[in-house]
Amino acid sequence: MAAIVVVGATGVTGRRLVAALGDAGHEVIPARAEGDDPGAAVRAADLVVAAARDPLTRGEWLEAAVRHGVHALDAGADPGVAQRVVDDLGAPALAAGVSVVPAAGAAVGDLLVATAAGAVRSPAEVHVCWAFPDRGGWRRALAPGFRATAADRLAAPMPVVLDGRREQERAGDTRRLAWFPKPIGPTHAAGVPGPEPVTAAVHLSGVVTVRSYLALPTWRAELLQATAGLLRSGRWRDTVGRRLEQGDEPDTGLHAPRWACVAESRGVDGVARAWAYGRDPVGLGVAGLVALADVVLEDRAGPGVLPASMVDTPARLLDRLSVVVGLRWSVARPAGGGSGGDAHAG
Repeated sequence: MAAIVVVGATGVTGRRLVAALGDAGHEVIPARAEGDDPGAAVRAADLVVAAARDPLTRGEWLEAAVRHGVHALDAGADPGVAQRVVDDLGAPALAAGVSVVPAAGAAVGDLLVATAAGAVRSPAEVHVCWAFPDRGGWRRALAPGFRATAADRLAAPMPVVLDGRREQERAGDTRRLAWFPKPIGPTHAAGVPGPEPVTAAVHLSGVVTVRSYLALPTWRAELLQATAGLLRSGRWRDTVGRRLEQGDEPDTGLHAPRWACVAESRGVDGVARAWAYGRDPVGLGVAGLVALADVVLEDRAGPGVLPASMVDTPARLLDRLSVVVGLRWSVARPAGGGSGGDAHAG
């Protein structure tokens, strides 16, 4: 039985994570995001899961874990935290012999990116898009803590990979058609801040373009672009942040909101698409964290900063999630490149 410190254990994601880790046989030690001393709290732990709402606070706990030789997972999906982990904790994690997983709360995106890129020869472009097709969209589907910090993410320049270099763009400035299978089908998508451009740059060499998107109708994409401009004002950002946080917690079970994610990779032999869909995105994030925690605690991942697709084989993790949360996933390979698609169902 491992001792796992969960930072931010009273939030929607934190509460479900504490329960899931306990069900998996771990000893869970809740920690307050504010007030508890990170150094003192992590000393007796085998793993730290940073699930606090505030990105800066999560970064501080991740740094404390590495400093004290403890494995760590970031339960968020903030690209800024992911970039900070990649830039600042790689060498210290290697030296300490511990694994640190950035953006582990959105592991499926990175797993699909790696799957799509692995299905073509010499992948050069990767585009990943999330969709929340039920009424209310992402605001109904995601936890209040994520909604509360969305305004800050939309206001800041978002990371992308262009011409093989780390660059920044504004939310909503880039559009494309995202090719989801039915029942969603092809849909308009707008660029939004996501961790995949950060994590993909760690494990995909030679890829010159990586962007993240959200499926939106055209008029909502226009509204997103305009809103992102307004959010650069601190007054607007605080107001919008408070409004986004309002609302009920996401439903669970049969009434849980649907989600879908598709990653498209272009190589010299054509285009491959890896996609997954299911219900309950909060539950998906929790199940991914538990799966990653198990691999890390068994010391099978190796030391350093490791995106989800480097912790274990992407197909193995996706198959595990299909059993736990009932997601379905598949990969469609380029025409003439072997099997046209490999389907997997939970």
